[in-house]
Amino acid sequence: MRGYFKNKKTGFLHDFKFNIIMIFLIIFFALPVFYLASSAFMTRIEIWQGMFFPAKMQWSNIYTAMVEYNMFHYFKNSLFFTVIIVSSNLFFCSLAGYALAKFNFPGKKLIFSLVLVSMMIPPVILIVPLFMEVRAMGLLNTPWAMIIPWFIDPFGIFLMRQSMVDISEEHLNAARIEGANEFWIFLRIAIPFSLPALVALTLYRFLYVWNDLFWPLLVVGGDKWRTLPVAITKFDAQYFEATELKMATSFVAALPILIILIVFSKKVFSAMSRTGGLKY
Repeated sequence: MRGYFKNKKTGFLHDFKFNIIMIFLIIFFALPVFYLASSAFMTRIEIWQGMFFPAKMQWSNIYTAMVEYNMFHYFKNSLFFTVIIVSSNLFFCSLAGYALAKFNFPGKKLIFSLVLVSMMIPPVILIVPLFMEVRAMGLLNTPWAMIIPWFIDPFGIFLMRQSMVDISEEHLNAARIEGANEFWIFLRIAIPFSLPALVALTLYRFLYVWNDLFWPLLVVGGDKWRTLPVAITKFDAQYFEATELKMATSFVAALPILIILIVFSKKVFSAMSRTGGLKY
């Protein structure tokens, strides 16, 4: 009996410590997001005074930043590039993942090994050769300079391949016996089965493309195709005293990410749990 109460007490203390640590971590990571959302509706003086709540919600900050300073144009550019790149990644990575998972062809293991090796190469190493390639094709300062280098991603191929390996061969063979072609099987069987992985890939690529600063700054000049991260950086340098407008623009830029994370978090965890470990 004494051992029971001792274990009970030990378990309570362990859970209590764990909960305290988790609460601290949540507050630590959530506080910057809260302050960003709060300061987007403050006056400049309130921000400089270090206040956490606005005395009165300044909704005009959003309008001034997005309309009068033309940030909405850059928001649309970022959304355009993000949708195009994410859509192409979903389609081509799914096709490549399905081929690597369910077909046997010469060089299959070599191709998959190259995909794994490509995942280990830091993206910054590829910046110079990619820039030279884009410049040689005459694509600088065009939307294609943003789209073509990133229309497919090695991690996306790996993620979709790992998800589609678990698809039952009986289902695929049954569809083939019924006369279905491979593309129909891909769309009607492989894609629905891999929906959690598709959602995870969507979130992963959306976060990368939406927040990317260096590549758009390198290949796109002028206002026509400038993205929101680049516009915020230039706005910060030009209007460094307009803190409330910078906060308002940053808050609008963070909104799509926050919404996607909240809506699709369960799907992402499901996909990552299913793709854990290397499957052959």
